[in-house]
Amino acid sequence: MLNKNKGLVLIEIPLVIAVLCILFFISIKCYDNAKKVLVYREEMRKETVIFKSVKKELLYNAEYNKLLAAFKDSENLYINSENLDINRIISNNITDLLDTSVNSSDKYIKIQKLNSENTIKLKLEQKVSKFDSNMVSEEVCISRNVR
Repeated sequence: MLNKNKGLVLIEIPLVIAVLCILFFISIKCYDNAKKVLVYREEMRKETVIFKSVKKELLYNAEYNKLLAAFKDSENLYINSENLDINRIISNNITDLLDTSVNSSDKYIKIQKLNSENTIKLKLEQKVSKFDSNMVSEEVCISRNVR
């Protein structure tokens, strides 16, 4: 009589190795995706901190007359990527960082003046760098009477 179990053992070992390889590659892919999400969240946190600090600088440290003079030539002003550093935003006057054109299309904050009397109504839009093309938008009002 022949033993039929020997052939089954020959098939089981490659199947176990194949299943272990598949599980290993799936775990590597999950780890890679988790790392990408971690990098994305950290980048978005940095972008949000920069956006909020620009907003606070415009609200609390920008003078009405200087902002009005900055918008004399153009309805849109930009803060380019080289000026989007938290230390540069805090140490410099926010009106010194404004520019009338975009130097790079990857990362900037657009400040648009919306007309209103005795108040500068600004619409801030931030283009997030490399992850998506969505723009974060928020409006700020600066009154002549407060300054």
